[in-house]
Amino acid sequence: MFYRDKIIKALDDKREALTQLDQEQRLRLQGLFAACDSLSGMSAAELRERLAPEAAPGALPTDEFDRAPGIHMPFSEAWDNVAAMRHWAAEILADVSVCAVDGSQLPATKDFPLPVAAVQIAWFINPHSSRDSYVKDAHVEVLTPRDLGDDESDANTWISLRRYELEVARINTFMREHRGHGERAVALFDGSLTVSFAGPKPEVRDRYRAAAVSMLRTSEECRVPLIAYIDRSRARDFARMLCYVQGSSLLSASLISDAALLDGPRSDDRPWRLPAFFCQRQDVVQEGNYADPETGRSYSNEICFTYLKINSGPPARLEFPAWLLRAGMLDCVIDWVRAEAIGGGGYPYAIQAADAAAVITFADRQRYLRALEEFGRHHDIRTMLASAKQASKERRRA
Repeated sequence: MFYRDKIIKALDDKREALTQLDQEQRLRLQGLFAACDSLSGMSAAELRERLAPEAAPGALPTDEFDRAPGIHMPFSEAWDNVAAMRHWAAEILADVSVCAVDGSQLPATKDFPLPVAAVQIAWFINPHSSRDSYVKDAHVEVLTPRDLGDDESDANTWISLRRYELEVARINTFMREHRGHGERAVALFDGSLTVSFAGPKPEVRDRYRAAAVSMLRTSEECRVPLIAYIDRSRARDFARMLCYVQGSSLLSASLISDAALLDGPRSDDRPWRLPAFFCQRQDVVQEGNYADPETGRSYSNEICFTYLKINSGPPARLEFPAWLLRAGMLDCVIDWVRAEAIGGGGYPYAIQAADAAAVITFADRQRYLRALEEFGRHHDIRTMLASAKQASKERRRA
């Protein structure tokens, strides 16, 4: 039950603090807008020289920076109507295979003596061809207590990690299947290549990084573009870089995301993207963190990012391997992403389709629990029989 009046009172109790934080954030944002304006007229070489004393400045400009004197790179296409826009998108994506992967997870429940969790990933592959139809499929993996660690409080950490690994594995499979077709294929990963969210456990961090590095390596080896699409990103790499440019405290970048900063008022309302930057976050550039466990090669300076503004919301963050820039493919691949977003009404259609296939509803969760119990009864695994409490829930919700 939602107690609206109690929530309103709780918010009112914190009104003074929230108002103060809002005012502080506005002042910091104005300062960063000024720092952003100061980049106009500066070359990529000059900006790199300015940032050279910093080991981890957040971001470093690529040579694309010289193409964007005003930071934003507006797209040149203009359409008179929606039909014309969709026609452009269809032409851009003709014969381009687009793959997106997403996942869901079912945590272990206390309703069963034996904690068993599950991860489900789903993928959608659209060849955008009249010769071949799309593919939508899923993979489910059950995690036993041996997969979930000894500490019950860490179970969700291992479940999320396994979901990430399975999503990465499917993306890698797509890229291997399309080796040599990179000019007509792209993998869209609904997540980040920079795994700063991995938490403090060394084993967990290493496995996340190994998975991310495997995507970077596979993309480059197979020459299949890889785009990590992060909607509503809270990353602050660009804002952190501006603090160094401005000589201001890094506190100025706290609570202010790159997306909020870049989405400030503009006189030009055309869709745009940020020129590509190298991600120079502390945990990314630290030696050895993004080393390939198979070859020893470091990928610390091989992760780039841009921001893409294509709808009324904040710009999405796109991360990608640096070889796309060196190969001169980034503009083409960005057009594929834009076309996918047009097909999806502002958000890449392939990612939406993968999400819809992967999502687990409340009803699905109930069916999963019943499947667990049926399996336990059939195989006489008594620790997989539901407790009286779960049985009661089932009766009430049936």
